[in-house]
Amino acid sequence: MAQIAHDYHESLQEDSLSDQEKDIRATEIRNTLREIPQAQKLQNENSPLHNPLKENSILKALYASKAGSAAGIDGIPYEVWKSLHEKHLDDRKKDIPSFDIMKTLTIVINNIQKHGVDDQTDFS
Repeated sequence: MAQIAHDYHESLQEDSLSDQEKDIRATEIRNTLREIPQAQKLQNENSPLHNPLKENSILKALYASKAGSAAGIDGIPYEVWKSLHEKHLDDRKKDIPSFDIMKTLTIVINNIQKHGVDDQTDFS
C-alpha cells in the first residue's frame, strides 16, 4: 500500500516532464541540498535528532496531535493510541496486567530510527 502511494505521488511530479526536464530537476535538487550547512544535516552526529526518542516525547506528540486524524497510510487514528494508553494507566492503578502502548511505540520508533525499515516489507 505504501509503495502504491509512493508511486502515485512520484508519478504526479514526473509524468509530465521530459527526460531533459527530469535531469534539470535532479540537478537542481542536488545543488539545493549542497547549500544546506553541514551542521544542519542529519549526518551531523552531534544533532539531537540522532538521539533515541524518550517515551515522554512520544506521549507529548501523541496528545498534541489533531483529533480525528491518522499518522499514516494505516489509517489508525491517534485516538486509538490515546485510548490504549489511558486504558493502560487505569489498569495499572488497579494492579491489573496491561499492555503499555507508549513503551511499545517508543521501542518500535527507536528501532526504526536505528536500523531503518526492512526493504522486503511494504512498511514506509
